[in-house]
Amino acid sequence: MAVELVRLELDVLVAPTSAAVQAAMNATRTIPIIVAGGGDPVGLGLVASLARPGGNVTGPSMMNTEVVSKRTQMLKEVVPRLRRVAVLVNSVNPIHALFMQETEPTARMLGLELQPIEVHGPEDFEAAFAAATQGKAGALVAFVPTAFHSTMEATS
Repeated sequence: MAVELVRLELDVLVAPTSAAVQAAMNATRTIPIIVAGGGDPVGLGLVASLARPGGNVTGPSMMNTEVVSKRTQMLKEVVPRLRRVAVLVNSVNPIHALFMQETEPTARMLGLELQPIEVHGPEDFEAAFAAATQGKAGALVAFVPTAFHSTMEATS
């Protein structure tokens, strides 16, 4: 779809996710691409740095990997006796690998065991919650995959 949009000679492309930004970057190096959401643009290689992104990509970032690590620290502060944390991840989403890389050392330092649970869509929630319960997770963290957004919209 990104290639088709580039052929239309648009003035700007707006990409709602990191994957969409990557697709647009593969299709053009000249049309400005505005990131409307997504994860850590530096960690994903979408921009050189936040101060000087370079290239044709710009826009806000919804979350960077440092925030995920801090969230893990705050969770441990709120629940001091916490030992096991279920983490809802979507291995298809490239930002989730970065989030796990950032979360794992922090979790080890805090004495937390992570239980990654794959979730690709709303149909996976029931099994994911059952796995977290069976694994005796004391907390649940979600990296908010796109499937969660559609579920939240459908139920609101």
